[in-house]
Amino acid sequence: MIDIRYNYRNDCKKKQDPDKYSLRLKQDHCVLWSKRLPNTKYGRLSLRVVNNEIVGIVDGRKLIFSPDSITNCYSYRKSTEGLRQIEGIKELLIKYKEIDYTIGSSLIFPVLDDNNSSSWTINKARGCSRKIQDRIDYTLECVRRFYLDHTDNNPLATCLNRYSFFFELFDNFENYVKYFCLDDLVTPDYRHVLSFTDTFDFENPLPNESNYALYIERTIDFIRKRNQRIKKCQSRVQRYSHEDVENLEKEYFDKFGKQLIAPMLFSNTVIVDLIEEAIIRNKPLTDKDTSKRFHYKEGCTH
Repeated sequence: MIDIRYNYRNDCKKKQDPDKYSLRLKQDHCVLWSKRLPNTKYGRLSLRVVNNEIVGIVDGRKLIFSPDSITNCYSYRKSTEGLRQIEGIKELLIKYKEIDYTIGSSLIFPVLDDNNSSSWTINKARGCSRKIQDRIDYTLECVRRFYLDHTDNNPLATCLNRYSFFFELFDNFENYVKYFCLDDLVTPDYRHVLSFTDTFDFENPLPNESNYALYIERTIDFIRKRNQRIKKCQSRVQRYSHEDVENLEKEYFDKFGKQLIAPMLFSNTVIVDLIEEAIIRNKPLTDKDTSKRFHYKEGCTH
């Protein structure tokens, strides 16, 4: 079970960025988001850490993901330096720092594996755009507009379009929000995104003197609520059906021209792991692979 209280800074050396260096963070993301996709055409998203990257397999296609801290208190900004010294805000920032690198403050985004350094990833675009300023509420509003095909007044439209295949996996905005446990950032009908500062002003996204305290309070509230939502989400254990296994076995046969032969005592989970491992490394399984897994099998039947 994922510990929603765990601070991923504890998994890194001092001053290291957990998004880049925390193996535990990446492994936890793999556990959380490896599940059936809302767009049934694609089956399920399967994630695992390979060479320090989160690698996913969807419909035989390899995807690379990067974790990203989605909350920010702008402690490095000169514009908030004076505000941070105010007694009430200082207390809020202490509370924020206690949870700012828990799983509720982290999300994964896809990274195009095309060696095109001139194209921003979603992570970089949301972090570097002056109209987004690394805000998750503003980012999610851009995603909402993307699903509605609203390219006007959408600062991330060009970037999100490059990742249209990823967003197609969820079919619509509501499914995307539910999949990644972002429900507390939207209205109950999923038609609107809730701004931490009440409005969406892409020309002035940074919190100011009038709303900085409100921004931090709502950021803390969001992280806490999402942590609890993730806790409930992982309590519903994802099990693999015979249909899941059959679909993957067919994918394995189509790719390698041979059938997977695994011991009958293997659970569906082990079989899925074996097939996904072969697809990711682009090599068929050997007797050695299945024999090794047999000795460390889960000990449960289909």
